[in-house]
Amino acid sequence: MELYLIRHGETDWNAARKVQGQVDIPLNENGRRVADETGRALRDLRFDRVYSSPLLRALETARLICAGRSVPIEADDRLKEIDFGPYEGRVVSDLQENFRRFSDAPELYRAPEGAESIEHLMARSLDFLESVLVPASLMQDAPERVLVVAHGAWGQGMKLNLRHAPIADFWKPAFPKNCSVSIFDIHGHSYTEIADNRLYYRESDADQGILFSSLKG
Repeated sequence: MELYLIRHGETDWNAARKVQGQVDIPLNENGRRVADETGRALRDLRFDRVYSSPLLRALETARLICAGRSVPIEADDRLKEIDFGPYEGRVVSDLQENFRRFSDAPELYRAPEGAESIEHLMARSLDFLESVLVPASLMQDAPERVLVVAHGAWGQGMKLNLRHAPIADFWKPAFPKNCSVSIFDIHGHSYTEIADNRLYYRESDADQGILFSSLKG
């Protein structure tokens, strides 16, 4: 069973380098355009199941990518982005050193009161993997291809679980750009990586509003 893992399109907060987390910000015009281009590039692929974070930016991306398909989109709270608590809505460059560790040294990041830890985020993604994806891959009539539309940090957490990698590798090999597509083959607990952060639109159109200014490029 192939898993297509896609980050949502760009929002105004992405473009302004604001911490987004679980604040429910919709796509901007560029985000809709890039999601539409990604969907058109994938139009010949059949998705047997589609799951999305319930946050607007992910749901709208899923709808644009699945335009013209009859497959229902199932929203799942476990796919929400990490909760940044008091950091949400603030410009990254204005934040203290602890938040910068989230991008530069994630193994040293400590979530402030009211926020979610990376460990908890990964536990959410692991629960989705173990209770939804792994069982589906083992069904006699297993879906051929599953689409999951979520968020930058959530997707990286899922990739760490699939790669059996440590938190220090959270952002490796690179931060996922908006509408980047990562592909894995899943059969039970056997996971094979096929592609990471693949773009289906021109590189020059990639969002310039990367969440962490230290990760530009």
